[in-house]
Amino acid sequence: MIRIFLERICIPFTILILFYAPLSAREPEWVSEQKKAIVTISIEDREKRQVASARGFVVDRKGIMATDCSIIRKWFEKVEYRIVVMAEGGGNLPFDDLVSKRCENNLALFRVKAQDLAAIQVSGDNILEKGAPVFLFPETGMEPPSEILIKDAIARGKVYRLSWPISPGLSGSPLFNAKGEVVGAAVLLSGKGKTSSAAVSLSPVLRQLDIRPEPAKSVIIKSVAPKEAEKKISDAESYVELALAHYKEGRYTDAIAAYGKALKIKPEASIYKKLGSIYLIRGEYGKACDTFKNATGLSQDDASAHFNLGLACFLSGDKKMALEEYEILRKIDAERARSLRELME
Repeated sequence: MIRIFLERICIPFTILILFYAPLSAREPEWVSEQKKAIVTISIEDREKRQVASARGFVVDRKGIMATDCSIIRKWFEKVEYRIVVMAEGGGNLPFDDLVSKRCENNLALFRVKAQDLAAIQVSGDNILEKGAPVFLFPETGMEPPSEILIKDAIARGKVYRLSWPISPGLSGSPLFNAKGEVVGAAVLLSGKGKTSSAAVSLSPVLRQLDIRPEPAKSVIIKSVAPKEAEKKISDAESYVELALAHYKEGRYTDAIAAYGKALKIKPEASIYKKLGSIYLIRGEYGKACDTFKNATGLSQDDASAHFNLGLACFLSGDKKMALEEYEILRKIDAERARSLRELME
């Protein structure tokens, strides 16, 4: 009788475990290399207490990484918050800047101050398919990766539900196929008071990488010290180069001063945009808002200027202006408008 009772209890319980738990696959050969491209991203407050965490992964060996937009939104919540990026093997990678604030498919790009990093290998077709198995690392360093399934489409070819719910700490994880190629990313989507786990295409990230600007030249800094170089400057372009050099070294106050001198000589939208970006990084959202207003005044159809203006005004508390910029963006760049709306929600 006892044996029959135990069989009746254990068999259904075993079925439940098999149904709900992700399947563990035997460790493929690609695991040791590809997991090096995965990083853990934390948001810390002034006392270095962790307030949020997520995953990210290296998409370019020069330090470009992708992650779930939700962790970037968290960073923007308070000026005191800082981003900490930890490599899979331990050790921090200094955060540099956002490469793009666009959040199509809930993915954002940022840069760290590092070179020659291990990067993911992207699948040639880069296609998500319903019913296809994909692999995800449950924890940094945990082996083997777990196999989960791509389910029904939320947006065909772009966003699909996953068969296994992921935690916030796993959002931003790369999804691999059986060959070790990355076919997408796992993110958390928010809506109607709840979150859902989804697999998203990397296509928007890859497109942004294809059009990213080349690193700014710093010829002046190579030849002479910044203060000496400034004495010889008489044109706006040279001040812009000097400002970029200051910026790359983290001397934001000097960069702001150099951009200011460039604007006195040549008040251009592109220079206002660069200056506004530094104010955003420093958390001086009111100044950023005013600066991007100047940029849009000079270039009324500049979608990136309107996007940054909307974001800066929203962060400064001017939600009315932010919504006005959203409405303008809807007419000139619907994709960026959607990204701005997501950041404001």
